[in-house]
Amino acid sequence: MEGNAPVATQILFDVGVWPNYPSNTAAGTQVPTSAKSKAVKTVPYEIHYGFPASEIAFTEDADGMLHGSLEFDVVAYDELRKQVALLTQTVKMNLTTAQYDDFAAKPYQFIQQIELPRGQISLHVGILDEVTSKVGTLEVPVFVNLLTPKQRAGIPPNLAPAPCPPRCPLPALDSVPLTH
Repeated sequence: MEGNAPVATQILFDVGVWPNYPSNTAAGTQVPTSAKSKAVKTVPYEIHYGFPASEIAFTEDADGMLHGSLEFDVVAYDELRKQVALLTQTVKMNLTTAQYDDFAAKPYQFIQQIELPRGQISLHVGILDEVTSKVGTLEVPVFVNLLTPKQRAGIPPNLAPAPCPPRCPLPALDSVPLTH
């Protein structure tokens, strides 16, 4: 997840990154940095992951339960390659064999939310399968711009400005098999 690290391809996944402006608040969130400095404006962003559930490894215990664990990481770097945001979330999955059949029949989807500062951002997203130690990473360029409430009002829901025009929405993950 370092700023200049090559992409890891042991886990292949699709990712979409979009602003998630609150509908009833002012543009950006005021985050105080210290009493002497100005507040830094940030924009909430959603990161949507999608990949075949069959990519996830599970271990089986003596009772027949299956246990999987995925770590989702996001590191944001500014134009000077300085880290400006970080997010790590772990998802534990405990399934019976009957539940696994239903689970593996459709793509796995996960959504993270992160606050990003204004400007050109290099967003590094990654997935670690903690059972196999397999890793997949991607780098997504994002230009974060703070819109006024009036500017946001003209954007239809779920069609916010894309990080790299034109926006290519992820397919409906519950009906389309994913390939990468």
